[in-house]
Amino acid sequence: MKNEQFITPNLQALGTDQIAALDRAANACGRLSAAVESSRSAFSSFLLIRHAVRVHDGAAELATELLLADLADASVLAHNAEYDSTPPGRHPSIALALDEAGLGELLTDRLRATLNQFAAADPRHVSSVLRAAITAGVIVTPSPTSADAQRGAALAGALMLAGGGSLAAPWLAPYRLDAAARGAAVQVDRSGDWSEWIRAWCVMLAREASIAERAVRNAELQLELARDGARAQRRVGATDDGVLQWLHAHAAFTIRGASAGLGLTTPTVGTAIERLAALGFATEITGQKRDRVWASSTLLGLATAY
Repeated sequence: MKNEQFITPNLQALGTDQIAALDRAANACGRLSAAVESSRSAFSSFLLIRHAVRVHDGAAELATELLLADLADASVLAHNAEYDSTPPGRHPSIALALDEAGLGELLTDRLRATLNQFAAADPRHVSSVLRAAITAGVIVTPSPTSADAQRGAALAGALMLAGGGSLAAPWLAPYRLDAAARGAAVQVDRSGDWSEWIRAWCVMLAREASIAERAVRNAELQLELARDGARAQRRVGATDDGVLQWLHAHAAFTIRGASAGLGLTTPTVGTAIERLAALGFATEITGQKRDRVWASSTLLGLATAY
């Protein structure tokens, strides 16, 4: 079949538009990583959840489900190949990730040939952004309007970016094609011309990274304002401030867990978190009266924002 034949992009023939788009995408990813790594807040966890929610066309319910799963077993997200990152320099297991995501049917001979080619390629000659773009293109070009193909392309692209060191974790990759990318994908499938696809995918990646960076910086400002606002409240004391900082540093927590971590009694932390929730700084995500779990309202908004 035509779609099973892997057409190798001529990387030496990339034009200035493609190279410029690759540079912009790489720089945007770098800025996002720098914004996250400069903070002590739980941005990394919430960006990971944000990416999962976006790729799955989910909403707050999915974000809550992931938060609760991660809290119940810290290895749930870490060992789930669909959201896992691969240490820089190691080839990410795209096949395992697609299988875990229920998208194993996207593993065509064409994609396997691409992954094998990248596994043997010198990373100095093929950047992780370019690898991610081509891997996504191989997945999506046979059916650029398919939701499964776009989801698989976003998943594979995110893992490639993380595995190659462009991102510290698989926080993002274009999860839905715009009109230009769909047209470019069709062109690859028909003629083997990758130039416009690479440019269009990198434009989308740069846009997504820039949006995520702005969201992180805005959330950081909101967290700082929340801390200042909490300290200005007459009823909020040093204990409440410590609980608020714990809230911002953890994706989700129970009162018992925060009590152990902060060295405070359970009633003390419980009273503080209730006050912070009343002020709008904390959100309870189980809806239960017992064994409740809390998350930062600001960070929860980051995870669910589109």
